[in-house]
Amino acid sequence: MWTHVDILLASVILVIIIKTTIVTTVVKGFGYNNKTSLLVGISLAQIGEFAFVLLSRASNLHLIEGKLYLLLLGTTALSLVTIPLVFKMIPTVVHLGILLKWFSPDSTIELLVLVRMEKP
Repeated sequence: MWTHVDILLASVILVIIIKTTIVTTVVKGFGYNNKTSLLVGISLAQIGEFAFVLLSRASNLHLIEGKLYLLLLGTTALSLVTIPLVFKMIPTVVHLGILLKWFSPDSTIELLVLVRMEKP
């Protein structure tokens, strides 16, 4: 896996960008504001744990070859580890969104309330 770390990182970044874009667009289509849409998109950007089960089954049935199996397995594992780190960057994303006028200035206040509610 370490010999192809560039492909692995590129696939994780691609998955995060594509899933965030799709989920953000869908949530925006339901009438939510930009901030809510983006937060939901980032929150759901990881590949789920059920992918391990599906990959294992597909490998056992010889539906995918070994190298592709390892790439998808590594991408899934790395996305599960990466998303919490990306989630910590949300205040920065919201601040950038305010500067670029994607979000209203009261978004920062709403975000602080949300973060305080999550802490035990």
